[in-house]
Amino acid sequence: MLATNKTIRGKQDAIDIVRDYMSRWRIEEYFRFKKQHFGFEDFRVRSLTSMNNLNQLLTYAMGMLGLVTEQSDTSQLFHRMIYNARALRREVGFHYYQLAEGVTKTLDHARTGIRDWIPIRDTGSRQLTLNLIC
Repeated sequence: MLATNKTIRGKQDAIDIVRDYMSRWRIEEYFRFKKQHFGFEDFRVRSLTSMNNLNQLLTYAMGMLGLVTEQSDTSQLFHRMIYNARALRREVGFHYYQLAEGVTKTLDHARTGIRDWIPIRDTGSRQLTLNLIC
């Protein structure tokens, strides 16, 4: 049951209100996910600029999850992340939680970091040293 202050004159009005409510629900779920999974309210920064930068990075990360979700029909990555999440239900419409959990569980097994995936050239020590010649 939904409570509304709009006047409902027919079936189409009721359908429009339910669609508006579902759209709003997805927006609320987006912010809830940001707060719960990424701990968005628990950042230890003091400046507004830092908060905005962290929010922007989270938005990019969620955008990447959204792109993976859009390719759910053809993407093996999507299905592998859902499988790695060990979700109880795979047929949900909001996949952010499952994808994020799948990415987390997949990266938990990476003990060596990125150096095994991407060759990184060794330029030697970057520490500033002082050599005294006597």
